[in-house]
Amino acid sequence: MLNLELAHLRLRPALPDDEDFLKMLYASTRDDLRLAAEPPLLDMLLDMQWRAQRAGYRQGFPGADDTIIEAGGAPLGRLLVDRSARPWRIVDIALLPAARGLGHGAAVLGALQERAAAHGAALALTVRRDNPGAGRFYLACGFVATTVGLPQTQRAGMPITSRAGRPSIAVTSWTSRSLTGSKGGVVTGCRLSWRTAGARRRCRARPARSRVRR
Repeated sequence: MLNLELAHLRLRPALPDDEDFLKMLYASTRDDLRLAAEPPLLDMLLDMQWRAQRAGYRQGFPGADDTIIEAGGAPLGRLLVDRSARPWRIVDIALLPAARGLGHGAAVLGALQERAAAHGAALALTVRRDNPGAGRFYLACGFVATTVGLPQTQRAGMPITSRAGRPSIAVTSWTSRSLTGSKGGVVTGCRLSWRTAGARRRCRARPARSRVRR
């Protein structure tokens, strides 16, 4: 069980009773499907994609720590981390829309970075290229974009300028087995890593606002 020291949040193991919450959480992250379809087709697509993701995670990361992020006893997110190999892989981290932008994600990620550093482990995750906001967030937290063995013809650089005084980082696309577990599928995005050696930036949680955004 992954235990992280957090002031205003709590992590607990995901249970079978959390299935409905996790499905709702997943649906809240798929605005792309809402643009492509309407009910009842949308509901069918969300259910199909959710089941595929769940099966893919179980098959690809059977020993991962699957935890529910809570505040005041109410679930507001999920953290799925595979610590069975180096680097530790952040398979999934997600928050409900009302819990985003309040510093919760930074708090969880910062605590995970501290735990990884204590074990001399690096962290790695994947960000889709169509989610630049997440990419900027992770880069600000000290992650760096890395390239994974692609033929030169498949590389498509997308420059991202970091904060003043820091060099810009070229983010490249990469292709791997789909997270749904289907053979031949591809995920296009960038792989980011955070290493303990020489790392100076870690996520620092902003004070949580008293009012939750709706």
